[in-house]
Amino acid sequence: MHATNQDYNNWKEIEDLFFNKVLKKDTDKISPKTTAPIQDRDAENHAGLHQELKLGKDYQEALFNASRSMIRFKKPQHLIRMISKIINEEISLVHLAVLLYDNDRHSYILVDSRGEKGLKMPVGCIRLDPNSPIIGLFSERKNKFISDSGAVNFKELKWILESGQLLTKDASFHNKLRLVLKEMELLDAELCVPCFFKNELLGILILGKKSSGKDFLREEMNLFATLANDAAMAIANARLIDNLRRKVDEIEHLYEREHALFINTATALARAIDARDAYTHGHAERVTKYCMAITEELGSVPEVRANGRFKEMLRIAALLHDIGKIGIPDSILNKKGKLSIQEKDIVEKHPEVGASIISPIPELSEISRFVRLHQEWYNGNGYPDGLKRDEIPIIARIISVADAFDAITSDRPYRKRRSNEAAVKEIKERAGTQFDPHVVEAFVRAYNKKRTNNAG
Repeated sequence: MHATNQDYNNWKEIEDLFFNKVLKKDTDKISPKTTAPIQDRDAENHAGLHQELKLGKDYQEALFNASRSMIRFKKPQHLIRMISKIINEEISLVHLAVLLYDNDRHSYILVDSRGEKGLKMPVGCIRLDPNSPIIGLFSERKNKFISDSGAVNFKELKWILESGQLLTKDASFHNKLRLVLKEMELLDAELCVPCFFKNELLGILILGKKSSGKDFLREEMNLFATLANDAAMAIANARLIDNLRRKVDEIEHLYEREHALFINTATALARAIDARDAYTHGHAERVTKYCMAITEELGSVPEVRANGRFKEMLRIAALLHDIGKIGIPDSILNKKGKLSIQEKDIVEKHPEVGASIISPIPELSEISRFVRLHQEWYNGNGYPDGLKRDEIPIIARIISVADAFDAITSDRPYRKRRSNEAAVKEIKERAGTQFDPHVVEAFVRAYNKKRTNNAG
C-alpha cells in the first residue's frame, strides 16, 4: 500500500506538532488548526513578554556564575547539587530532582532532591533503568520525533495524546508517549530535561510545577536547557578526571607492588650472598641502612637534591654492591690467613663481576655502574678503574664509606672487629685519600645523631 500526498501532509503535521511543542523547538511551524488552544493560552501570556526579557538578563547572570562555579567541582554529585540549588533559587518549584547515570548499577539514580514546599523525593530510592519510557525517549536521539535538545513538557504531551492524532497515524509511538506521560505522572514531573554530552545521556532534570502555579516561561526553559548542557559537559569532564585518577592510582599500586617485589628479591639475593660467609651475615642490609643515614645528611648536595630517584638507586646499589662475590670460591671468602696475590686479584674482581651480572637487566643497568665503582678511592688508588674525586659517582662514594664502617666493625676470618669509635676515627683519617671528605662529614653527623638518640 502506497502513501498518498494527503497521508504525507497529515504525518508531517503530527511530526511538527511533537517536535515543536513537546520538545520546545519552534512554534512557528505548528498548524494553527491543531494548536488553537495553545495559541489562545500564548496570547494570554503575551503581557508577560516584558517580564521574560527582564528575567532573561537575570538568568544570563545566573548562568555565568554557574559556569564559573562548575570548574571548582571534581565530583559529579557535588556539581548536581549546585545545579539544583541554582534552579531552586532562581525559580521557586514545588519539587526538583536530578537523576545521574551510575555506571556500576547501569541505571539512572536519584542523586539530589529538593522542594520549595517541602515535597522531596528520598535520595537514592528512585532508579530508572535504560528500559524506562523517559530514558528510552531521550536515548533515541536519531528518532525522527526527537530533537537534539529540549525538555519534554507534561501539559503539551498530554494535550497531544488526548488529541488522538498520533494514535491514528502511529499507534506504537502513541503508546510509547503514553508510557512516558504515565511515568512523568508518577514522578510528579512537569518537565523532564535531558543532560547530554555528545550522544551520551548522562542525566535528567525532573522539574515539578512552579510554586506560583504559572506555566514555565521561555527564558526559564532556556535556563534549564543551558544548565543541563553545561552540567553534562562538566560531569563528563569530572568523570574523565576521576577515571584518570583511578588509573594513576592503579598504576601506582601496581608499581608499588612490583617495586616491593623487586626490593625483596634484591634483599633475598644479598642475603644469599652474605650467607656464604658466616662473618658477613647481614652485611648488605647494614650497609644499606648506613647509606640511607648518610644521604639524610647530604640533602644540600646538588646530585642528591636534583635526582628524585637518588635514594631508590642508592638503596638498590647498596643491597647489591657485593653481588660479584658470588663468583669467589668459599675457600677464599672464608680463608683465615693472608690472601695470596692471585687470591687477592680474584677478590678485587668482584665489583666488575657484579656489574656484569646486573647490567643486562634493564631496570638495573644504571645501578651496575655504582656496583662496579664502589671500591674506587677518592685519590685514584682504588679499583677497578682508578677513578678519583668527582669521576666517581656520589652513590659509589657513599657506599664506599658505609661498606668500610661495617667491615671495620665486623669480625673477619683474619681479624676481630673493632669498636664503632675506632671505625669512625679511621674513616675520618682516610678522608681525602680513600673517602670523599664531604661524605665522611655527613657520615660523622649521622653517627653522632644516632649515638645521641640512643643515649637519650
